[in-house]
Amino acid sequence: MKLRQVIPLAFVILAVVLTAIPVYAASPPYDDPDSPPTLTEIHANHNLLEPDDWFLYGEYDIEYADLPDDTIDDTFIFQLLDTDGVTVIGFALGYPYIDNGYGYGVISFYFSALDAPAWDPPVGNYTIRLIGNPTKFLTPPVYDFTVSSTAFSASTSQVSNQLQVYDAIIDITHSLELEWPMTLLTDVEGTGTVFNASGEEYFRSAIIGISVLSPQLFYIQKLSVDTSKRVWGTSQSDTYKARLNGTWIATAIDSVANTINIPSILLVGVVALAFCVWFIWLSVKKFKTAAPGFLASFLVLMCFGMLYMGLILVALVAFVCILIIGNILFLRKA
Repeated sequence: MKLRQVIPLAFVILAVVLTAIPVYAASPPYDDPDSPPTLTEIHANHNLLEPDDWFLYGEYDIEYADLPDDTIDDTFIFQLLDTDGVTVIGFALGYPYIDNGYGYGVISFYFSALDAPAWDPPVGNYTIRLIGNPTKFLTPPVYDFTVSSTAFSASTSQVSNQLQVYDAIIDITHSLELEWPMTLLTDVEGTGTVFNASGEEYFRSAIIGISVLSPQLFYIQKLSVDTSKRVWGTSQSDTYKARLNGTWIATAIDSVANTINIPSILLVGVVALAFCVWFIWLSVKKFKTAAPGFLASFLVLMCFGMLYMGLILVALVAFVCILIIGNILFLRKA
């Protein structure tokens, strides 16, 4: 074989061999993190979804300058140790979202009422252990973090605990936003601070069930519909009738009514009627028809009723006004 035929063939063989060899930035066995990992913002809340359940969560930081090729859920596992410091009662994995899950992220443990361990233990009773996957490290690193008694909520109310989870997760999310090249929160008028699309994407995967553990974190919330039969009453009407009690307006009305010896509600009705007559007269004078005056009178009676006379009278007046307006607009012949 001639040299000019051998050289191209050698290049082809070399290219096949090189492309068959995978190249990793950092392949196993991995080194320990660049600095000891941290686990901060540890909180524990209970009675979130059902009585006596509990939820433990926090923010981790596992730093690598050269990121492992495997994602964090393949290289590390978080374990929750019981009060004996040996028995594993729960485990969790980090969620690979930014930088394969290394650096900053959140971790959580949730226990139903049936499986939940004892609540509010003395300091140091529970331990969160971070341990390397033995298949990824020659000597798997182990790091222990004490769950302080101050991490446990003192409240027993479901609403209070859900709000505490909301506050804690918002604080953690602000911390993540400082480290990640994106925003995770948005402010919605009338609702407050909630997850944006990126925040929902991360936290729904990092904390399974977060939408029911703390619905306030989401703009669109799933709520239970109250299907019980409603009992109707006059409480709102009574509130409207009494809204001026003790004010200078009510005192002035009562003073005038007492001077001319008539009930105060009759005085208010006469004043309202005077406004109605004036609007009707003005309508006839300006537009040669009483229809606009009747419409204005309807508004006057509604305002006076809401301020002083109560909703029952307002409803009766509104019904009569509707009949009159309907007669003017639809039944009266031209």
